[in-house]
Amino acid sequence: MGEVRTIRDVARIAGVSVASVSRTINDSGYVSPSTREKIEKVIREYDFHPNMSARDLKTRSSSLIAFVISDEINEYYYNLIEVINRRIKSDGYSMIVCNSFNDPLIEKRNLAMLSNGAVSCIILNRCLGNEAFITRLSHRIPIILLHRRIRDEEFKGDYVDADFPQAAYVYTKMLLCKGHRRIAFVSGNLELGSFADRFTAFRKAMQEEGVDGGEYEDCIRTGTATIQMGGEAMESLMSQPKPPSAALICHNLICIGALRWLKRNRIEIPDRLSIAAPCNLNLNDLYYVSISSALPDLEELGGRIAQYAISRIRDEAGQIPCRSSVLHVNLLFGDSIREAGQFT
Repeated sequence: MGEVRTIRDVARIAGVSVASVSRTINDSGYVSPSTREKIEKVIREYDFHPNMSARDLKTRSSSLIAFVISDEINEYYYNLIEVINRRIKSDGYSMIVCNSFNDPLIEKRNLAMLSNGAVSCIILNRCLGNEAFITRLSHRIPIILLHRRIRDEEFKGDYVDADFPQAAYVYTKMLLCKGHRRIAFVSGNLELGSFADRFTAFRKAMQEEGVDGGEYEDCIRTGTATIQMGGEAMESLMSQPKPPSAALICHNLICIGALRWLKRNRIEIPDRLSIAAPCNLNLNDLYYVSISSALPDLEELGGRIAQYAISRIRDEAGQIPCRSSVLHVNLLFGDSIREAGQFT
C-alpha cells in the first residue's frame, strides 16, 4: 500500500477524508468512533507521526525544550524556568515558554503545535480537562508533568512535585494548636491532584484534632485558581453570619486576591483572620503582612526536572519507566497566625 508520509496518505489507506484525519490527530472536532478507529489503526501500523519523519521523532533532533505553564502571572514559574534553562544549556538545549492562561483550549493548541516536531520534550504544568489528549501525546513525545499528576495508567512520562500537602498538614495543625476550629479551605479545583492532595491533608489534620466536618464544610471554597477567585472567595467567607477565624489558602494567585480583598475591606491579619498558605507566594516580603507560606528549593526542583527531560530525550529505545519525585518544601513562618478567640 506504499509509504505513509502525510495525512493524505493516512486518509487514503483508511478510506476517510483528510479533514477526519486532521481532527483525529489534533483531537479537535467530531470524528465518529468507527472512523477514528480506522485512522488510529493506520497510524499505529505505519508508525505515522504528523509533520515529522519517524527518524526525526526517534532521534529527538530539536534542540528546544518547551515549558507550558497554566498560570499567567506566577513569578514562581519564571524563577523555576531560569534554573531549568541554566541546567539544560550545558547539554546544548534551549527553552521556549508557552502560557495557557488557565484555558484548556489554549493549552491543547499549544501542545498540538509543540508536538509536531518543534521541540524534543515538553515540561507541563497543566490545566484541567486535557488528560486524555496529554496521555495520547505522551506516547509521541517526552512529557514531564509538574505539580499536576495524570493518574491514567496509559500516561508515559515523568512527574515532579513539591510536598505542598505536607505543608498544608503542618499549617492546619498549627492553626488548630492556636485554638482555631472554624478554618476555611480555599484552593483551585479539587479535580486537580495538587489541590485534592492538600485538601486530604487538611481534613486529616482536622480529624486528628477531633474537628467534625460540619464545623467547616461551609467554609470550603474551590474554583479556577485566579486572583478574582481569591477575592470572591474571601468576600463570601467573611460575609457569613459566623465567618472563619483562619484560612488555609492553597494557591499563589488566590492568596493575592484574598489579601487584596481583606486590605480593601480593612480586615486585619492576623487580628481578625489568621492565614497560612501551603504554596509559593510571590514577593511575600513586600506584603503588608508576612504570610506563612511554603517554598520548594528551586535549584533542586529545577535540577530534577532538567535531569528527567534530558534523560527522556536521550532514551531513544524508550527503556526508562515512568518516574515520580515529590521534593521537600521549606516552611516560611511569618506573622499571619495568632491565637483564636480575640474576635467573634
